[in-house]
Amino acid sequence: MVHIRYSRWDGRARDSLDSDSVFDQLNDYMNDTGDLQQAMRRLMQKGIKQGEKQTK
Repeated sequence: MVHIRYSRWDGRARDSLDSDSVFDQLNDYMNDTGDLQQAMRRLMQKGIKQGEKQTK
């Protein structure tokens, strides 16, 4: 069972995303699928690993 805890946002960014990592991973998925919507869906489902490319 998954437990999710919600709390009030205090204005601090916990983990900021590196745009290069996001676009590198999106580009990899685009090369695999050829479809932007599918590539974005896969990126959102698998998540983004900060500072490294995901392996296929």
